[in-house]
This record gives sequence, C-alpha cells and structure tokens, in this order.
Amino acid sequence: MGIFEFLIGRPLGFIMSLFYSLCNNFSISIILFTLFVTLALMPLDIRQQKTMAKQARLAPKLEALKKKCGDDRQKYQQEMAELYQRENVSLTGGCLVLFIRFPILIGVYGAIRNPLSYILNISSEAIASAKQLLIDIGIGNPNMTELDIIRNVGALGDSVPEVTNAAHQLNFNFLGLDLSQQPDFSINIFKDFQMIWLIPILACVCSLITAILSSYINKKNNPQAKSQLLMMIILGPVLSLIIAFTVPGAVGFYWACSNLFGGILRVVISQIYTPNKINAKTDFKLILKRRKEEELIKEKSKNSAAQQL
Repeated sequence: MGIFEFLIGRPLGFIMSLFYSLCNNFSISIILFTLFVTLALMPLDIRQQKTMAKQARLAPKLEALKKKCGDDRQKYQQEMAELYQRENVSLTGGCLVLFIRFPILIGVYGAIRNPLSYILNISSEAIASAKQLLIDIGIGNPNMTELDIIRNVGALGDSVPEVTNAAHQLNFNFLGLDLSQQPDFSINIFKDFQMIWLIPILACVCSLITAILSSYINKKNNPQAKSQLLMMIILGPVLSLIIAFTVPGAVGFYWACSNLFGGILRVVISQIYTPNKINAKTDFKLILKRRKEEELIKEKSKNSAAQQL
C-alpha cells in the first residue's frame, strides 16, 4: 500500500463504507459521501472566496501600476509583489486551494472506482485473480477498475467466490440505472440509446450550471475582471460529458453530484462572505493596526520627552 493510498484513499474509503452500511445502496452512499466531502472542503472554499475578494480590492491599484510601469513587465511584477506583500494578500492563495483539493479528489475517485477494496475489504489477491481471469477470457484489460470487474462478475462463475459473493451484495441501482455499467457511446444516438447515457448527460448539465454560476459570481465579486469567454464556460461541461462516457457510471454520477453540491455551496458562500463584508473587515483591522502604531509612537514620544526633562 502506497503512502498516498494509506493517508487519503483508505480513510475516504472507510467513510464511504460507513455511508453504504447506513443505506445499503451505492448511489445513495455516493450522494452522502459527496456531500460530506463538499462540506469538509468548505473551509478551503471560504479561504478562496476571501482571497478573491482581497485581490478584487487591489484591482484599481494594479491598474495604476500598469500605467506607471508601462511596457516594463519585470518592474510591474516586482511592484505587484511588493503591493501584495504590503496588503497581506497571497499571490498563490487560489492555487494553494487547488493543490490541496487535487490529491483529495484523486482519493475520492479511488474510493468510488474500487468498492471491493474500500467498501467490502476484499483481499487484493482475490481481486487480482478475478481481473486476471477476465483478461484471460478476453473480457478484461490491465487497466480495468473494480467496477468493471463487478460489471462482468457473471463471467467469473465460481472461480473467485470471494469476489462474486461480494459483488452480489452491492446494490448499484439508481432510479433503474445500474451505476456499475459504463456508458457505451454510439453515433446513432436514437437507435443505440442506453439509459445509462443519462449519467454523462447529468454530469454535463451539472458542470454547465456550476460554470455559469462561477462566472457570474466572479464577475459580481470583481466587476473590473474580464468576463469568461463562452468557450471557456462550455469547455468544462463538454469534457465532463466526454470523460463520463469513458468511466463507469458511478464515477460520472459522483462527478455530477460533486459539481452540483459544489456549485450550490459556492453560491451560499458568496452570499455570506461578500467582497464588501470581507474588505470592510480588512479595513477595520487596518484601522486598529494604525491606531496601535500611532499610540505606540505617541508613547515613545512621551517617554523621550520625560527623559529629556
């Protein structure tokens, strides 16, 4: 077991197994699990919102620096770094949040794609045997996930009872859809349409809603910022649609839930932590700091005058 799986994958898998034990349905456990992860990462979203508000506050000063520095990019970069340092604003605040979320996202995907290991604690030897058997009979491949194994568990027969018995315990039904299935796209969408296609469509729609909300919130927080191009708004949803057709339905379902819950949470955070509130609090702290500095200067002046007398 790698350090990454030990620190992130296994703990997330354990949490997901707890949700599954409560509802005995994989799709509902994904919903609960996604909601839990979204709320757990809420402090990072709040920090990102505060960073964006502070950066928007500096927008007029940055414009002034551009005019002052002209075409001297090196001088502008230096002046901008000094400005951010004076104002106590992190240049990498938003990026840091993404760096923290990324390994967690990978761990989440691992927990969902490998329910035999994470939820039912099936031995790695049994899973490897099942995978090799599917490869030998021409159904599987070395890159297949545990969801793929479950989807083809009927081909195993009684060869690996530990896996087959466990697979039959998992309930992947979601409104009549089997989330262990992988959508098989076809150009002839009317003749070859499958109900599991609703999962990639759902992932695309949820991603589009999130992209539109994010663009609106960014513009509201920083009116001077350039509006997102339509191509950038639809790029994420299109990628979500394409990727969801290349992974088992459970992964696409998680992605849809993650986008939906994340979008709703960001709207709530943007209403509570508005730029005006954040910047007013920042200004208040600056005022208190300056008053303390002024009082300290006055105190030093009095002490100096008393010593002279």
